[in-house]
Amino acid sequence: TDMVDQLLEDFSVLRFDSLDSGLHNDASEKDRESARQREVEEEVLQACKDTAASFRGSMADRSNRTMILSLVRARPDQHVLHNRLSNTIAADPSLAVCRFDSAGTGVPDGFTPMHVAASLGHIHIVSILIACPSQPSTWVRDLQGRTPLHLAVAYGKVEMCRVLREAMAAERHDPIGLNAPVDLTGNTPLGWAGKEQD
Repeated sequence: TDMVDQLLEDFSVLRFDSLDSGLHNDASEKDRESARQREVEEEVLQACKDTAASFRGSMADRSNRTMILSLVRARPDQHVLHNRLSNTIAADPSLAVCRFDSAGTGVPDGFTPMHVAASLGHIHIVSILIACPSQPSTWVRDLQGRTPLHLAVAYGKVEMCRVLREAMAAERHDPIGLNAPVDLTGNTPLGWAGKEQD
C-alpha cells in the first residue's frame, strides 16, 4: 500500500558506524546488539515496576490516571479537553509519565499517555506531553519494549511518525537505521508496519 511504501521510504535509511574495508566487524556488531538488547530489557523491567506501582496506587491516583486517559483519547477537535489536559499536567507533571493498567481502561498494561496518543495519531496531545515540565521521553517503552514510534507505525499514523521521529532525534538521535529502537522481539518500528488495525 501507499502508506507502507511511504514508511519504507521514510525509515529505510541505513547507517554503518563501523566499517572495516566495507564490511561490519562481526564481533563489534554482536556486542552492540547484545548491549542494545540489555538496554531494552532494563527499560522494560522499569516499565513493569512502574506499572506494578500503578496497581498499588490509591483510588485518587487511579482516578487521576483514568481522567488523563480520557483527556489523551479526546478527539483532535476537542480543544477544551486539550486545555484541561495541559492544566492537569501542569498541576501534577507526574501524570504525563504515568503508566496505565488494563483494568477497565481498554489499553494494554504499561502504556503511557505518549503511547496512547501515538497509537491514536493525536499529534496535538503528543505536543502537549513533550512540552510538559516532566518532559516524558519519546523513547519510553511499554511492557513489550515498544516506543510510541512503534505504535504510530503499527497503526499507520504517518504524520505522527514524522513528529515522533523529529522529537526522538532532538532527544537522543535519529531513530532510523542502526539507531532505530527495537522491542523485546527485536522488531524496529518499521517491522511493525501494518501489524495493527484502527
